[in-house]
Amino acid sequence: MAYEYLWVEKYSPKTVEECILPAAIKKQFIDIRNSEKVPNMILAGPKGGGKTSICRALANELDRDLMIINGSDERTIDVIRNKVKNYASTVSLNPGKKILLIDEGDNLTHDAQLALRGCIEEFQRNCTFVFTCNNINGIHEAIQSRCPPVIFKVPSTERSVLMAELYQRVLSILEAERIGCEDNRILVKFITKHFPDFRKIIHLLETHSKSGVIGTNLLAQVSDVNVSTLFKCLKERRFNDVRKWVVENLDNEPNSILRRVYDGLDNVMEQSSIPAAILIIHDHMNTSVADNEINLVACFIKMMVDCEWL
Repeated sequence: MAYEYLWVEKYSPKTVEECILPAAIKKQFIDIRNSEKVPNMILAGPKGGGKTSICRALANELDRDLMIINGSDERTIDVIRNKVKNYASTVSLNPGKKILLIDEGDNLTHDAQLALRGCIEEFQRNCTFVFTCNNINGIHEAIQSRCPPVIFKVPSTERSVLMAELYQRVLSILEAERIGCEDNRILVKFITKHFPDFRKIIHLLETHSKSGVIGTNLLAQVSDVNVSTLFKCLKERRFNDVRKWVVENLDNEPNSILRRVYDGLDNVMEQSSIPAAILIIHDHMNTSVADNEINLVACFIKMMVDCEWL
């Protein structure tokens, strides 16, 4: 029986051009591929945004040896002493240097990161070190100084273009898998909610494809955010309940949450406070943040403290 790959692996981009990325970032990696010189670097940005995929595509096109270490599962100094050093110390049989990709590098222990600092310098002739992370501040500054960061941020001006590109990719996957869809507007709403977490979008679509048709049950994943409870917590300055509300609603796209809050301000806030609230919301929208939970909680705390509620 043939092995059944998950969609996220089966349809992973094989080339840099196939990756769905902002124009500036894609050009940067096209230039790297064309130069055939892969630098040490840190790829920082929200989960599911294509950081691992672009590194795999780059290694594939350049025919480079690639080893991936998960920084959450293999996070100790023993992994560095054994697995990393054994890989990085030997010369590749293929042209060019090996690539070591450390996924979720911000979860490595402090000692492991310090040990890696020495590895980067010691094995620079044999191996390129690439880290991915959600939180750039979780990467030790000694590594940051040796591996310049590439920030995976979707500019607001490119958001609709990239969502349209992802929509076409989803349609091609469903066609290849012979999966129907009751109404393509379901897909549009679904992608709008979870963008730019490409990985989550593909995983959830596969989960909901078992019947052979993507139906309205997928919309259970994209229900509207109910902000009335949040407004009550903000008015009563119940900080812990605000944090709890954010956690319970994190499966929603952060900017959609903030838009719902914006739409409801007139009914819950003194008119004199609304301009300040709008500026607070603006400061927390379309930002490249390592942790959406912290970003939302920080936004709501500022509104809770600075604004007057009805």
